[in-house]
Amino acid sequence: SLTIKIDTQAPGAPTVAAPSVVNLANVAAVPISGSAEAGSTVTVTASDGAGHTASGTATASSTGTWSLPTLNLSSVNDGTVSLRVTARDAAGNVSAATSVTVTKDTVPPAAPSLTGPAMVSAATAASVSASGTTEPGASVALRITDAGAVHVVTVSATADSSGHWAVSGLNLTALNDGQLTYTAAATDIAGNTGPSATQTGTKDTYSAPPAFTTVPSKISSDAVSAVQLAGTAEAGAAVALTATDSGGHSATATVAANGSGNWSATMNLGALSSGPVTFSAQATDLAGNVSTVTTAASRIGPKVVSVALANGGTAGTADANDKVVILFNEAMNPSSFCDTWTSATGPWTQSSNSVSVQIARNANNDALTLPSTGCTTSNFGSISLGANYTTSSGGNLTFKGTGSGTASSVSLSADGKTLTITLGALKSGTPATGVTGGTPSYQPATTGTPTDTGGVPLSTLSGQGTASPSRF
Repeated sequence: SLTIKIDTQAPGAPTVAAPSVVNLANVAAVPISGSAEAGSTVTVTASDGAGHTASGTATASSTGTWSLPTLNLSSVNDGTVSLRVTARDAAGNVSAATSVTVTKDTVPPAAPSLTGPAMVSAATAASVSASGTTEPGASVALRITDAGAVHVVTVSATADSSGHWAVSGLNLTALNDGQLTYTAAATDIAGNTGPSATQTGTKDTYSAPPAFTTVPSKISSDAVSAVQLAGTAEAGAAVALTATDSGGHSATATVAANGSGNWSATMNLGALSSGPVTFSAQATDLAGNVSTVTTAASRIGPKVVSVALANGGTAGTADANDKVVILFNEAMNPSSFCDTWTSATGPWTQSSNSVSVQIARNANNDALTLPSTGCTTSNFGSISLGANYTTSSGGNLTFKGTGSGTASSVSLSADGKTLTITLGALKSGTPATGVTGGTPSYQPATTGTPTDTGGVPLSTLSGQGTASPSRF
């Protein structure tokens, strides 16, 4: 006998599971799976609509599962790919087809555009930004390394619908100073990763403090309008200079160091007072880093504030007890006027018969001097009296240097700021009478100029003092 099994029932349509996107990484081995009648042969046919196809078969297991792990879709075009899946049972019956679509995209994006900071300074290292463009929706992986990739910072961003991407707040403080390398690569929505874009920058978080190479230790009050300074700093750095006196007055200037790191400046210190001056210099390098402050000490010399004549006898006549009072703007060194004024405390005085005062005829501006003082060396200069206290025929006036009677004197106050010359009894000459007076001024000694307590010479300008008239 012979038994024949008749099967005309087609198997049910198989189920299909396939990736929604096929990219360059998996195009040669696309995994397809599903379920079908146990033992049936499952055929998968892929087509791109342009006549290109690819196919593969698998056998459903006893439990009805099937898998085609390596369907090669390299032969079909990128775009929408249709998968048609059928099952054929052992009797040759073919099921209805199940169709699904996948998107094939095997073209990687181009290298993204990349803009990172060319210079990272101490001020910006903790919050760095970078940006660029790529395919819309692509993920951009940014990698920042220092020289030798000793330290690495990574971050990712997603491009918006216009293709723009940006990252901010990147902390690069752990990276070494020197060259930085920015590397960015884009991965599109299909998972294809394109070539990298690279940019280099520099991290510089330190500015070397500037140094002074030229600072005058003593500045004459004549020269305060053009004080020369020089020094060194990082090449190209901006050097901010400040000069400050003991009263808090200041003057500023800014100069740039040249390519060799040298700088020079001319500062006007006319607004500063005589006495100690502190110069400070602070550099800001090309990266924007600000250095620590370097200082140097100096001193501005003294000058005459005022010269006044005071009557002590007959008004309008030069006679005994008349005075010349010279006021300086800071304490003077007593021994720089008279070498015997060496006491640590004042006032300091020369008097008795050792001091003589002379008033010499000089057009309409007689000159008062101290021909003798009792000092081995003296530097009292002269005073232009602003009027004629001598007569045209009476000769020069000399006030008591020897003999009896009131003696001339010269003294410096205890604070070192007031020099007073007092006329003694008239020794020779015929004084004028009824002099209305004028504007006196001080003429420094041409040699051995007096100094302040810091050793800075008195201004050597002629005609020092205020323009206030006075008379004997």
